[in-house]
Amino acid sequence: MCWHYGRRPSAAYFRDLRFHDLRHEGTSQIATVFEIHEQAKVNGNVDTRMLLRYFHPHGRELAQKLARSPLGRRQQDQLRRAREEAAPTPGS
Repeated sequence: MCWHYGRRPSAAYFRDLRFHDLRHEGTSQIATVFEIHEQAKVNGNVDTRMLLRYFHPHGRELAQKLARSPLGRRQQDQLRRAREEAAPTPGS
């Protein structure tokens, strides 16, 4: 996170860091690779409910996934048509 913002992390930040502390970030990272049932196995979760406790999807990634889906493309087409219908025609 610090590198993302161009800062150098403080050594004190890592003093009490445990492997379990990285579980939230790791779970969110592997979500881009695996389906949820596969992710639960990789993570060592018995069911997906516990997996969802650690999974925190990034909003931008979810929006991109929606935009690429058939539903997202249909919504984009509807919005484009609505804009075209609302746009003034030349000479009117």
